[in-house]
Amino acid sequence: MITNIIIATIAVSILLAMGVLLINGKAAFLIAGYNTMNKKDKSYYEEKALCRFVGWLMLGIGLSVGLIILFDFLDWAFFTYTLVFVTKIGLIVAIIYANTGNRFRKKIPIEEGEGNQ
Repeated sequence: MITNIIIATIAVSILLAMGVLLINGKAAFLIAGYNTMNKKDKSYYEEKALCRFVGWLMLGIGLSVGLIILFDFLDWAFFTYTLVFVTKIGLIVAIIYANTGNRFRKKIPIEEGEGNQ
């Protein structure tokens, strides 16, 4: 039992540390998909905003996992299952938010002579 708690604490600590690194914009290489883009494709994205979003998401996941483990340890099944459900809904909303509306694309100004006049 104590081994499970130690392993879970280490996992939650790693999630929280990654979240803090991403919020500070220091670990864009941890973002799947972004780290495999070439420099030209990366230039189309606001790296700082993307890192901040993913960092806050990681912090949320880390806190949720920590609370789920705590509630499970205390045998509070209702709270455990409720938090698992809320976390899943939150992740679905975050995925939809991140993948719609070009939120993390750079705003490229239209050069003179282009577009409708």
